[in-house]
Amino acid sequence: MGMDEPGAGEAEGRPFIAMEFVEGETIREKMEGESLTPEEIPAILRQVCAGLEEAHKKGIVHRDIKSSNIMVTEQGQAKIMDF
Repeated sequence: MGMDEPGAGEAEGRPFIAMEFVEGETIREKMEGESLTPEEIPAILRQVCAGLEEAHKKGIVHRDIKSSNIMVTEQGQAKIMDF
């Protein structure tokens, strides 16, 4: 596992979870700042749905999907946070 790769494991007898550092704004922040354009919405929704589908295939259920748990990077990539 590289430094930029999320994962879980054990080190020195202690379990850990490593998460990716994501720079960007949450959907909530983008809506409050009115920086979310109508053209961005379908692309973000498709990415979130694809991410949730992958998680569900692995037996992971998020249980707290909300606008403050979805980050959007400067490149427009949606990232589901707070699993």
